Amino acid sequence: MRFTGVPLAMDDAGNYVIKKDENGNFKLHTWRIGKHTRGHFHRIGQVFLTENRLRVAIVQDFSVSFNKRHRYTPMERFLDDYVDKKVIDEAESHLD
Repeated sequence: MRFTGVPLAMDDAGNYVIKKDENGNFKLHTWRIGKHTRGHFHRIGQVFLTENRLRVAIVQDFSVSFNKRHRYTPMERFLDDYVDKKVIDEAESHLD
């Protein structure tokens, strides 16, 4: 599987928020489950770690054929954390 996700940061209250640049903008990126990815995907809004320890919220999920998997960056592991619905709604507003 591959996922469209949005990088996250923590606010002062310890809640996940979308990581934005100095202009208040953000970008969505694509990752895939790798051979050594730990954990399991449960639903949209779940948080995962990238190989660079960046926390990302899943906005969309897709199937990916085995021979096309190298087009996408592998992820490290799924977490048991989930973001609030308003974070997903904001990220979905940037989908094409």
